[in-house]
Amino acid sequence: MLNLKKYIWRILQPILLGTTSNIVINYIFSPTHPDLLWHEFFIAILLAVPATEINRIIDINLEKKYSWIHAFKKRFLYHFVLLMATTLFILNVMGFAYMKYKNIDLGELITINIVSFIIALILTALTWSSHYYKRWSQVEESLHQTKEQLDEVKMNIHQESGLISLELGRKKYRIPAGEIRIARIELGIVRVWTQDNNWKIFNDSLTNLQKLLPEQLFFLVNRNIIIHRDIIRSVSSSSYGKISIEINNWSEKKQTLIISRQKASLFRRWYNSTSTQFS
Repeated sequence: MLNLKKYIWRILQPILLGTTSNIVINYIFSPTHPDLLWHEFFIAILLAVPATEINRIIDINLEKKYSWIHAFKKRFLYHFVLLMATTLFILNVMGFAYMKYKNIDLGELITINIVSFIIALILTALTWSSHYYKRWSQVEESLHQTKEQLDEVKMNIHQESGLISLELGRKKYRIPAGEIRIARIELGIVRVWTQDNNWKIFNDSLTNLQKLLPEQLFFLVNRNIIIHRDIIRSVSSSSYGKISIEINNWSEKKQTLIISRQKASLFRRWYNSTSTQFS
């Protein structure tokens, strides 16, 4: 689609340059009765074709040597001078026979040169603008993606280093998320065991606790249990597509948990994302 637009613009440029120059020049020479003849438009477009093609080649070669970002002045100056030289050469050398046939005097020739160059410069500026827009849109997209990635990293860092509010009796605690090893619902209460094998209460739902924990470290085994990957001792396949995992219990005993067939693939992706122990 982008290449198609380039080809369309490549075809339109000589048409626009030739017709616009011819119209403006005719109105300058005869404001009340401009002599707009079809064969003059045809000649103008023919002369504009090499001008726009050479200008395109100039733009491509300058792009390789001088970046708009790092060498703006050089890029603009060189292109300006080369465009002017190209326009003057084509009008005064290639179009010499036609202009001699039309008996164009020096003043008219200067006017034709100036008008043609200005219009060619305007069309070139439009091309420059398209370059700027394309690069700007690419940068915007890149920045947007980078921001999303940064937000995700910041969220994970915040979750991992963030503090979880727990309580036991009248005492309240702020525990780093990374210290939690297992959380489970018992008699409608969310109990949380930390790495020191002590438990405290999370005064909210297990679902809301899960939102506060970093996804790469914690997995929701079922609606009643969340585990930290560090307490997983072994993982093995079970019957009917289920997964059996052995964990270190908060009382230092082994405990078996079953991952349902519906959650098995999700668990594999989570566990294998930072571990090679699964077989």
